[in-house]
Amino acid sequence: MGNPDRRIFIGTSGYYFDDWVGTAYPALTKKSGMFEEYMKLGFNSLELNFTYYKLADALQLSGFSKKAQPDFAYIIKAYGKVTHEKAGRDLIREVKENYLKGNSNNNFKGMLLQFPESFRRTKENSEYLQMLGEEMKDVPLFAEFRRSDWINDETFAFLAKNNLLYVAADLPQAGNLPPKRIESTGESSYLRLHGRNKNWYTAEDRYDYLYSEGEVREFRSDIVKLMQKTKNVFVFFNNCHGGFAVRNALMLQKMIDAGGGL
Repeated sequence: MGNPDRRIFIGTSGYYFDDWVGTAYPALTKKSGMFEEYMKLGFNSLELNFTYYKLADALQLSGFSKKAQPDFAYIIKAYGKVTHEKAGRDLIREVKENYLKGNSNNNFKGMLLQFPESFRRTKENSEYLQMLGEEMKDVPLFAEFRRSDWINDETFAFLAKNNLLYVAADLPQAGNLPPKRIESTGESSYLRLHGRNKNWYTAEDRYDYLYSEGEVREFRSDIVKLMQKTKNVFVFFNNCHGGFAVRNALMLQKMIDAGGGL
């Protein structure tokens, strides 16, 4: 796609969903075959999310690394205790070491730090972020904020100073959720697309949202802007309900391919 030194990685946030069988995957796909079916879709990246719910050891991570070629890109979602409970240094170091040892095929491209809406922009939380950057300096760290008070120039300068990479999130405009702000704080940038379900706080599945063609075209424009600033752009659709993320990711890929890349 365009400059060979710059790459666009497109995929989805997770791959292991029952409601993708018959929608994104062939009917009767078994759980053991979901990863293979994901790879058949032709994406060049995947955000691994099971690592948020459990502390993945190096052996588990290595298994995934070996399943894909070196030019494939995995982003590993940080263990929930790191982002939601302010883990101590020992656990943070364990998460880091498991990531580094598990990167057998050199295709882990970073770790996603998804902070909850309750994670306010305070001195204490800024110091925690700084500590994460220090303890995990060998791992590219992508920070996603779910609260609008973080989305400002001061935060971007802080992230850049501490070698933390900003995640531009697309979310419904509700509550304290932040607006989408296209920005980068390092050599890689990140778009994480959650859908725009207006019933975010009450819906049975907040990720039940299919982006329109016009909305996906908007994301293509965002990528153009980011490609002017950064070496790599990671784009992950997290509107995973009913395989919507796959449909939208394929739509975006088709738009990019139709234009001869970016």
